[in-house]
Amino acid sequence: MKLEGLIRIYLVDDHPVFRLGLAGLLRAEPNMQLEGETESGRQALEEIPSKKIDIVVLDLSLQDMSGLDLIRELRREKNDFSILVLSMHDEDVFAERALKLGADGYLMKNTAPVDILHAIRQIARKEVALSKRQSDLMLKRILGRGSHNGDSPLQSLSDRELEVFELVGHGKSTRIVAEKLFISVKTVETHQAHIKRKLGLSNHAELMRSAFAWINELNPSVI
Repeated sequence: MKLEGLIRIYLVDDHPVFRLGLAGLLRAEPNMQLEGETESGRQALEEIPSKKIDIVVLDLSLQDMSGLDLIRELRREKNDFSILVLSMHDEDVFAERALKLGADGYLMKNTAPVDILHAIRQIARKEVALSKRQSDLMLKRILGRGSHNGDSPLQSLSDRELEVFELVGHGKSTRIVAEKLFISVKTVETHQAHIKRKLGLSNHAELMRSAFAWINELNPSVI
């Protein structure tokens, strides 16, 4: 039986130091209970259905699958738990995508601990949790008042193209990208061609430089 006010949480993050710190933060809260944690998206898919969980907190960078794919897979089944994305991925590019797939909140990993706890409580109340900046941007878009001049060009990429772009930025070869995404080398090359066209890049060297620069802007040491 769930205790009144108790928030049961499952944590998915493949960065061990960050996961340890977040787990400690959650355990210190009297009304929060850590029901499980893993570095693997696939293990999460296996374990979560058998547990009683209120909120899944997950990163978008996982070793065995994309966090966006994990959200998509979790939402394929009828479930009533909420999802909070906590990631170093640029919220301007990924927050709206994550929410459209079924997430209930999106925060950057450099968010203050007190604000992370506040977001978890918001989501437990079935509210949406976003940074004030991102919330304002989305509201302006909905109202048609937002200027798209400042939008990141990466917003033109599909979810899969973003995954390919990210892996290229981490120095992965086309073959390794194909293996990690469980697609063919030819499909990866097609995605790369689309990325170059959308971002105005002339060749593969420019693609690699652009992807590497973007990854380093995100502070990859904590991804």
